[in-house]
Amino acid sequence: MKRKQKEDSKRRAKRKRLLEDLRERMEKFERSMESSSSTPYPGCREAISESYKRRGLAEDCIPVLLASLRDNTIKQYNASLQKWWTFCSEDNLDVFHSDSKL
Repeated sequence: MKRKQKEDSKRRAKRKRLLEDLRERMEKFERSMESSSSTPYPGCREAISESYKRRGLAEDCIPVLLASLRDNTIKQYNASLQKWWTFCSEDNLDVFHSDSKL
């Protein structure tokens, strides 16, 4: 009897893991369908601005934060952001929501 209970417990645990994995994959797929990465790269300031908006920052704060970034900083960020945008577009990923399992 205990052996059967162990087997049942293992089956339930395996089903649970499979369901969790399926749920994660579905969420990732849904995010990729909603992804803004299919749009062309808007430029560094616009990408940062959109990121701030998605994080819930007040609209009137965003221009102040962007103005605090020097042109050379924007140039440095731009190179990396443009590569990130391209990578996400090619792999159909959401630019603003990364998955640490990549």
